[in-house]
Amino acid sequence: MNYEELRTFIHYMYGISARINYLRNVEIPLKNKIEVNSAGLSALDKINNNPEKNMSELSEMIGVTKGALSQLATKLQQKGLLVKEKSEDNAKTVYLRVTEEGSQALEEYYMLHDALYDGFGEILSHFSENEVEKIYEFICETEAFLYEYSKKNMEERISVARE
Repeated sequence: MNYEELRTFIHYMYGISARINYLRNVEIPLKNKIEVNSAGLSALDKINNNPEKNMSELSEMIGVTKGALSQLATKLQQKGLLVKEKSEDNAKTVYLRVTEEGSQALEEYYMLHDALYDGFGEILSHFSENEVEKIYEFICETEAFLYEYSKKNMEERISVARE
């Protein structure tokens, strides 16, 4: 692949990334008149499926800081989708519980996900099993590369700029 083809390819990758970010962050109007973004619904799903996990454990699972999860939980609580419960054993330990409205929101979220998965399934059905494996391999390698690239190139630059 020559340089210009690589630039075009990366341009399309940026387009995919931008569309995914949009889908994760746009507020989705739900039937119960509540608006929540996909990232919030994804976190709500993790909370719902892991009721035994406290906020610290959930933040690790979701891949956000404890502070970010706390802010998200407060927003979801204000929308009536979850409640915070303090542990009986340790007042510092907080558990999150999905409310009935939260469960209804998750049902809508699952329907949206089904439509998304059906769309991806349709796209992938045009490829052979071997080609799908190569696509998957490419995605995994790209994710690993971007993780290392961000650590090496971006985080170092940010820390130097802050000094």
